[in-house]
Amino acid sequence: MLANRRSRRPPQNSLISRGINNGYNDVMEEQLRLYFLDLGYYVIRGSKLRFQGVEVTDIDLWLYHRSNPISRERINVDIKNKAKPAAVERIIVAKGIMDILDYDRCIVATTDKRDEVIEFGEKRGVTVLNGNFLNKIKSLTSHRLSEEKLNSLLKDEFTRFTTNWYQKNESAKSRILEALDFIGANHLLIDIKEILIHLHSTPLKREGLTRLLYLFVSYLLITVDFILKNMAFIEATAKNKNLEDGFRYGVTGNTKIKIRVEQMALVSSRSIQSIITAAEAIPVDILRDFFGKNDNAKNLFKLAKDFENSAYWVSLSTGCV
Repeated sequence: MLANRRSRRPPQNSLISRGINNGYNDVMEEQLRLYFLDLGYYVIRGSKLRFQGVEVTDIDLWLYHRSNPISRERINVDIKNKAKPAAVERIIVAKGIMDILDYDRCIVATTDKRDEVIEFGEKRGVTVLNGNFLNKIKSLTSHRLSEEKLNSLLKDEFTRFTTNWYQKNESAKSRILEALDFIGANHLLIDIKEILIHLHSTPLKREGLTRLLYLFVSYLLITVDFILKNMAFIEATAKNKNLEDGFRYGVTGNTKIKIRVEQMALVSSRSIQSIITAAEAIPVDILRDFFGKNDNAKNLFKLAKDFENSAYWVSLSTGCV
């Protein structure tokens, strides 16, 4: 099951030997990320759930999978690699997060080895990966950067005078928890544009920005993949109209667009017509044509995983920028 290029690496490249020792939980989160990547999931580590700008809790791993044109799976994973993991409490918390975010499943990974913990989770629809399972994946190795290493590339003195790229990534990861929609996609497009501008004007930050670019492209592809699941069976003209409206206004449907334009006019003190004129001038044709093609749409999930892997792979490829 785990026999691919991520798990066939020599022992000297193990997570611990590469210096990821800031905490046992960090190590286990990385190993579980490798495990779920191996199973074919798209994985984000360390997303913070926020409400009105306030951090509510964090999700250790966020899993996403596309099984067919109309089905997507989102899973929150809670990981506690501690001597006293409070496993039952974590099951309750993970189940609550799943219900609040309307996810499909949730998983708790715990060092607790008691059968009663697994049974408690099963009765409440929570998958429990216990200490016996965690011991089995401790030997997983990788040529990927850890989350901590990537963050270190995005955080330095330079961010005090320019853009805080680390915080940009944290905000993007938070939005993905709840905003797999056109508003989220448009946020990402704006961020990608900013990264591209700085990528060529700030050569000293090239590695971190290139990795961030790959990562944000993967976020965008996952977001649009989720949006398209509701357009799988509508005819091409209607799909293209939805894509145009979504990328212009952040919503689709005449009623929602009307409400959104009125809100924008109220906030900006501009006329409704001036906002419509500005929106109609946005060149969304390339986005519409690319995402509207069925051959492209069905490959978005795979492309997202490829870009995510490129963002974290130790040997950075810069052939795309």
